[in-house]
Amino acid sequence: MEFKKVLLDSLESVYTVCHLQHPDGEYVLAASEGKEGACFAYDVRNQFQKQLVWQGPGGTRSIIQVPGSLDFVATQGFYPDYDAAHCRLVYGHFENGSWLIQPMQDFPYLHRFDLIAAKEGQGVHFLGLSIANSKLFPEDWLDRGKVYVGHLDREGQQLEAVEELPLRLLKLHGYFPVHQEGYSFISAVEGVFKLHIPERLGAPWSVEQVYDQEISDLVEVNWSGPEAKDKALILGFQGDRLQVLNALFQQEIYRFPEATPFVQALWAGSLAGRASVLLGYREGRAELLLLQMQEQEVVTYRVAEQVGATSVLAFNYEGQDYILSANRAQNQLVCYQIVKKD
Repeated sequence: MEFKKVLLDSLESVYTVCHLQHPDGEYVLAASEGKEGACFAYDVRNQFQKQLVWQGPGGTRSIIQVPGSLDFVATQGFYPDYDAAHCRLVYGHFENGSWLIQPMQDFPYLHRFDLIAAKEGQGVHFLGLSIANSKLFPEDWLDRGKVYVGHLDREGQQLEAVEELPLRLLKLHGYFPVHQEGYSFISAVEGVFKLHIPERLGAPWSVEQVYDQEISDLVEVNWSGPEAKDKALILGFQGDRLQVLNALFQQEIYRFPEATPFVQALWAGSLAGRASVLLGYREGRAELLLLQMQEQEVVTYRVAEQVGATSVLAFNYEGQDYILSANRAQNQLVCYQIVKKD
């Protein structure tokens, strides 16, 4: 398997990537975590033609598509070393081929969030995760992170009815949505928690703890069988070990044999027709790896090394699979086309 670069662009302190898909268009976005960092969009249907989304400020950790549109919501002001007391949300409204950016509200230390279409009636749930509630210095973790829920007013481009769930977590870092099944996972020092998404706006959310070991990030991958929902876990906060457990966190399916220090990029899905995990880590060899289950064995491909990926995703366009990576160590956005060897 080969990985052909079809997009290579420089972006200082590039940190996060996003894929927007809608009948009206298809774009990939990349944004910087630097204080003066920019955000750019690339038109997938027009040979990745580039346009500026905003010039600054930076500090973008998440960009999330508004369901049913090419609009998005993003964070700004979450800078390195957890300098995020002035983090905020902005709304990007897509019109006439570009985005109009409007501030929404301040949201200190918001590290992950999601926008989820409600099943009953119209409306969009908001789910927000703060990595901490406040900090006096980078390694101050005394004021634990919070979980916020509410809903998005699309016309007003603002959040409404935002409230805190009765849950405080240390180093609240990981998030993995399973929208079609009506739940999401979050992870922290205390372990993994399953959030059950209400079918209608305003209904209560429920939370259950499903694993009690410290986990930085997690994704679901079907390695032990179709619809297996195995859990690929990063052990420890931004840790150096990948372990895959079965759906109920009871049995080990796989453990990556080498240390992968400072993991920040993790994705799972189908690539080249096989259940796959993409893993990027920032120290040591700083590799971007593709792991695939083939004939009951996990095969590892090195996509790139010394790139220090902080965010990665994959998508399919016109029958071709692509990997989009924020290669932070090289200050580059790269899109790789997967080329299968005969």
